[in-house]
Amino acid sequence: MGSELLDEYEAAAMVGMSPKLLRYFSSYAVKKDDSRKLVVAKKVGDTFYFEADELIAYDNWLKQPWPADKGKRPHLPKSIRSEIKQEANLECALCKASGQAGEAAHIRDVAISKNNHPHNLIWLCANHHTKLDNGSFGPKGADNSDIRSVKKALQYFSRHAWLGQAQISRQIAATLSLCETIQQQLRITQSSAALRAIEDLGGRVLNLLPKLASYSDVEEVSDTLQKLTKKIAPGKKAKAKTISQRLVDAVSFEDEFLEKSGLKRCPLCEGTKAYNGDDCPVCHADGAIDEGVYPDLVDFKLITCQLCDGRGVHEGEDCPVCHGEGELERRFSDMTEFKDFDKVDCPLCKGRGSWKGDDCRECHGERKLPRWQAGQVDVSSYKDVKCPLCNGKGLFNGDDCPVCRGECTLLAKDAANVDLSDFDVCKCRLCKGSSTYNGGDCPACGGYGEMTKAQSDATDFASFKVIKCPKCNGKGHLNGDDCRSCGGYGETQRRFADRFDDYY
Repeated sequence: MGSELLDEYEAAAMVGMSPKLLRYFSSYAVKKDDSRKLVVAKKVGDTFYFEADELIAYDNWLKQPWPADKGKRPHLPKSIRSEIKQEANLECALCKASGQAGEAAHIRDVAISKNNHPHNLIWLCANHHTKLDNGSFGPKGADNSDIRSVKKALQYFSRHAWLGQAQISRQIAATLSLCETIQQQLRITQSSAALRAIEDLGGRVLNLLPKLASYSDVEEVSDTLQKLTKKIAPGKKAKAKTISQRLVDAVSFEDEFLEKSGLKRCPLCEGTKAYNGDDCPVCHADGAIDEGVYPDLVDFKLITCQLCDGRGVHEGEDCPVCHGEGELERRFSDMTEFKDFDKVDCPLCKGRGSWKGDDCRECHGERKLPRWQAGQVDVSSYKDVKCPLCNGKGLFNGDDCPVCRGECTLLAKDAANVDLSDFDVCKCRLCKGSSTYNGGDCPACGGYGEMTKAQSDATDFASFKVIKCPKCNGKGHLNGDDCRSCGGYGETQRRFADRFDDYY
């Protein structure tokens, strides 16, 4: 029997990611060299349904480090970038400046976390992104409480929209918990920009509480909600309350509301909504669960990593299982096939370390690979196939084929990456096909008037623009002689001017 079936809006509220993004995850693999996608349980009309267990497993996998080429950051899909931009209402989450020129900022340093989960990203203007990276809002990364508080509030408003009119008691409990988070943050925030942003979010949360209270039809909490609504009213003129005072008033009703509504603080996160730097996996960032639910917390206990024996290092690098921490939650350990890290003979070179006279392209001469990596090697992709550009002739437009270098064949894996449209011939954009530029052969196309699309895409045509000589300021002479930089012409191409300081 499968787990609970959720429609896309219930699923979005559960994992804190929009229905649109969940649909994207069901269609596209987002991690390098990993084909995993979010499994759709069924589709009814235009509505997608997901199993709760699959959502939780996929969300946990998404929070694990994202693979990347050596020395590079993991690729951030455009759909995730769009998600956090929409979450912040197309503006910097701190200063509310236009977000069109904003940036996706990692809350926990991507160099450490290698994590592109939407919950680890927030939309900021370039100025506040730089300040975040420099630790200007407090400690860097996951300890940066200002940024995390703003992000938590933004996530809350998104979840509220997806839940709609359902689960009112849970929404009120989550809202009261958020009031406590914001109120605590206001006490310690020192940055004026962060203070304004957090106060603004606090006001939005306080304005939402009476609206939620009016939706509740639970008789047991009716009196509590009436008192709450009256207590957090902003007041008028001389008796007006600050946002901070109203938040304190709201928080004072939290325990009473939980008790009367049949809820209790989550036993894992103790109402904080977060556990080990991520959304709490028990309450799903609500901060509360049903009073009669008693989750087994053993799966969330930190245990020593079996692969590195707690050292955090495996074969001279950060352990790929615990990511250098030396420990991990039992649930993640139970999901890990540790035998996949055993070394086996490289399937391409069969353990010899060399292939076709050079170091093996898969094991790089090491002879062995981890079992999981060996399982991903497609030996058939190393078969020689006819070059798709020259069709096995070795020639293209009268010269050696630029793809196979005249060899007539390519490896199947290399042939699959050849984009034949790159070799379509197009008119040179500098000389407009005339072959000449400024009275001589066109320097971009070499006087041919045309080039391949790949060459055109790679050419910086702006570098050929004729500009005033920066050395003589267009005069053509310097210190009584012809300007050595421009030869006395007073002008030169930008590509030459950019290098004048290296030679003159």
